[in-house]
Amino acid sequence: MKRTGIKILFWKLLDYLEYPYKLVPDKEELFPRFGNSYLKIYLWLYTLKNEIKEWKMNKKLGFLHCHPHPLAVNVWRSLISLNPNNMGSWTQTGEENLRGTMKAEKNLIMSMIDLLGGNKKGWTGYVTSGASEANLFAAWTGRNYLKEMSPKGTICMIINPLTHYSVKKAADITGIQCIEMGIDHNIWTINPDVIRDKIKDLYNKGYTSFLVPLTLGYTQTGANDNYKEITNILLNLQKKIGIKCFIWLDAAINGLILPFTESNFFPLKAPGINLIALDFHKTGMCPIPSGIVLYRENFKKYISRKVAYLDQDDSTISGSRSGIAAAACLAIIKKLGKDGFKRLIGKTLVKKNKFIELIESLNLDMEIFSEEKSLALALICKKPLSDIFINKFGIYAKKWKYKFDQKSESLYIYKINFALKI
Repeated sequence: MKRTGIKILFWKLLDYLEYPYKLVPDKEELFPRFGNSYLKIYLWLYTLKNEIKEWKMNKKLGFLHCHPHPLAVNVWRSLISLNPNNMGSWTQTGEENLRGTMKAEKNLIMSMIDLLGGNKKGWTGYVTSGASEANLFAAWTGRNYLKEMSPKGTICMIINPLTHYSVKKAADITGIQCIEMGIDHNIWTINPDVIRDKIKDLYNKGYTSFLVPLTLGYTQTGANDNYKEITNILLNLQKKIGIKCFIWLDAAINGLILPFTESNFFPLKAPGINLIALDFHKTGMCPIPSGIVLYRENFKKYISRKVAYLDQDDSTISGSRSGIAAAACLAIIKKLGKDGFKRLIGKTLVKKNKFIELIESLNLDMEIFSEEKSLALALICKKPLSDIFINKFGIYAKKWKYKFDQKSESLYIYKINFALKI
């Protein structure tokens, strides 16, 4: 009994050393009448930091966000006290007045347009909180464009079971009806022939205008839609039957991977692609929030708004935005360059392939889905994996009924992601 008591006391002391705020708990749901001491605040911060560390350690391979590069962290640390606000649109600020983080944002956007094959005079963009904001921006822009191009037309958005939930949320906010089609069970993406038939069928039912989000790196699988073939099909339908489409790429997962793993990855050159969403906090080694939206310059007129108290327009969702995110993203691309990104991604792909070899050697009853040039993969099962396996690799899935082109099936999909790390 005595030894057991000593052990309990020992483990409690260790717990309090790691989470010291437990020693001075308070009613956290109440707004305090008097301010707390710095000591109490720092104990709380120390405890909070350790709780986050423990949570991330448990996530392991199921965690989608990357490890921030020390340089990006230093940029935030260096500029946070200055609190720069990139209000509105940098494009509305004259070159002679463009300075600080607004200039950094312009340089970042121009660099990304160059990387993805766009014409700098035909494309623009801004730094977002992430791809979820960019998807809302896309739905807003696309809806306004389609309303003007076909004022009496009926608009809908085409999605599939793996489309990111932020796209569906954006449709709800903008008042656009979502219509779901199945995915191809063999490739885990949109079947180009099926989307052609789906749009023809909807056209015959009275729909004339379509918002079409395509994905480069589905969250559950890492798979990429064949955006070139699909956009060609949609452009041909526009000519043949007179529909209107607004097509964009949700590239939050693979948008900063494919430029360094595929030759000639230039999505901004593809006819029909009007916008692309990217996340630097997923695969660009920057702290959250760090996203980018790039879109064709001629679409700005559909969402640009006058700001009464500023000598410029605003064509963003968020309006006021931290300029530090732009500076941190620019610092990373300046530091690593194309060769640095290629090297880091190459090392990470080696880790991913070793993991696949390990899983294959276990002979488990599952399908391993992996895009060759993606850092993500999926373990697909009809029954849940053991708790031992889940805890070992820090992954998670829930049972979900997926609609395929051929049939529906209930499956567990365990998403795996190999984050870039210095």
